[in-house]
Amino acid sequence: MWHAAPRMPQGSIIITSGSLSSRPRLGAAMLTAMLSAVEALAPALALELAPLRVNAVTPGLTDTPLLHTAYRAERDTLVKNRAAILPGRRVGTADEVAQVILMLMTNDYLADEVVHVDGGGRFVSHHSSDSVYDRWSDGVQTAAGDVHPSAMSAGRGHLPLAGHPAAGEGAPGPRGSLCNRSRGS
Repeated sequence: MWHAAPRMPQGSIIITSGSLSSRPRLGAAMLTAMLSAVEALAPALALELAPLRVNAVTPGLTDTPLLHTAYRAERDTLVKNRAAILPGRRVGTADEVAQVILMLMTNDYLADEVVHVDGGGRFVSHHSSDSVYDRWSDGVQTAAGDVHPSAMSAGRGHLPLAGHPAAGEGAPGPRGSLCNRSRGS
């Protein structure tokens, strides 16, 4: 990032985190710490890289094709259970997360922010029926650097970490990546 900063006289850097940063789960202490560090990194980098703006986006459960891939038949149960406890009674979409990222990129006055796009999920109790979700809670997410709604493939990280047998080939890298490199698609 320090190499890119001199080449960017102005602009925006968006980093992504995950909702475990504010809603830790049993067995996920290291992941919670890492996601919290990503959120702390945004305002610190914004100070160091000014006038570049650095913000973070922390999506909640987001219904994407990756959610279907990771949970297969359990996907409907997961979405139904999570939607039932959210104030809006539904989970987010990739387009909604992308809208927030685009807002952060295009509004020159927004800097040093961590925006939660979770439907209020960090304020509600976790449901015991989310055992499916707990299995891989907040594994990974593709970086949001390109931030075109069609390029946003994950909202909250519903896949096991890259290299996990259930991740499959071409699994996304860890959440908090600072750029989104094309893989020749």
